Amino acid sequence: MSSPEANLNALASDFDPSHLRGTKLGRYDLLAAIGKGGIASVWVARDTSGKQTRPVAVKVIREELARDPKARTMFLVEGAVVAGIRHPHVVRVFEVSQSSGILYMVMEWVEGAALHALISEANKRKAIPAEHAVRLIADTAGGLHAAHVIDIAERYKRSGLGEAAVL
Repeated sequence: MSSPEANLNALASDFDPSHLRGTKLGRYDLLAAIGKGGIASVWVARDTSGKQTRPVAVKVIREELARDPKARTMFLVEGAVVAGIRHPHVVRVFEVSQSSGILYMVMEWVEGAALHALISEANKRKAIPAEHAVRLIADTAGGLHAAHVIDIAERYKRSGLGEAAVL
């Protein structure tokens, strides 16, 4: 029996979002795909709304999943939950919207190498220095903690018991 991760990886390998290059979603021009998964692709895009254009990351749900009410709801909930998190190690979500039938999430652009690229590079040569690895783990744990706190508060509110006090 295959795992959910294996199923998503199989979906991702068959998914080619390149036809979206150059697409304008609202005020965002998709420039280059930087990642893809079983549910969505992630793009570096240009926000054309101001005098100065700025780069943003745009997560675009797969077209076939955009027609599935359950997948749409999951995507919208993810955007709403992450938009509520304020932490230096959690990417900010600016907007979740739809344009020409395409559902997308706009996030801040973060400069630097992706974690999987750092790990892959380290596997080719030598280990990540311990101090650097500890910092990466601590930063990631802090971001996960912030997300967990938001999730607990949201569940508490939905339970009808009122506001949660988070210590």
